[in-house]
Amino acid sequence: EETNRYTAVILFTAKEGVDALVEAFERGVDDYLTKPLDERELAARVHAAGRISTLQNTQLETSAALTRFNRQLQELATTDPLTGLGNRRYLESRLNALLLETTARGGATCCVMIDIDHFKAVNDRYGHDVGDEVLKSLATRLRRAVRPTDIVVRMGGEEFAVVMHYPDIRLNVGIFERILETIQERPIITSAGAVALTISMGVCCHTHGTLPAPEALLKCADEKLYAAKEAGRNRVVY
Repeated sequence: EETNRYTAVILFTAKEGVDALVEAFERGVDDYLTKPLDERELAARVHAAGRISTLQNTQLETSAALTRFNRQLQELATTDPLTGLGNRRYLESRLNALLLETTARGGATCCVMIDIDHFKAVNDRYGHDVGDEVLKSLATRLRRAVRPTDIVVRMGGEEFAVVMHYPDIRLNVGIFERILETIQERPIITSAGAVALTISMGVCCHTHGTLPAPEALLKCADEKLYAAKEAGRNRVVY
């Protein structure tokens, strides 16, 4: 990221008087000398302008560094370090805006809670390092299974969430079943070999009417996920 450099400007002119001086400063010059030039005065003013430029550039560089640092802090606060996906905080920051858009313009915002079935057994059998490999691979598959505009996050542990906005709810017909099949059809390859997985999904959509709180939509999807688990896992519950 390039930082704009400050360059001091000294004007040499034959014009004299207050009006000429004011005009020069209004046009952005930093200093003003009239002809004929005195070499000692010129050297002194150039030296002073150099000090000003150094101070200005130091301030610009410090400001740019702080901007980069704050951006990195924001990314760390909203990113899951294992998978590189957004985390729950990131989801909550985006979900409210999507719900507002749906309420104002129509369409549908759907929240999908996803949980790996029997993930504890994977950790118990293969160890947590392989469990982490499974989580990272699943994150990649989920990201590829949806549109670039959809939000995919890791909520924590083996639980993920996807938020999708559609201008017409009919456009998402079958997408959740396809995600389910994508995970089930092909085992995840790890350092310990192939690991077969299934997932359970709970889906809750906001289409119109009173604007729900983001927490309410997440809770609704979580309840649907629980129902999918209770019904035998490896399924979608709406």
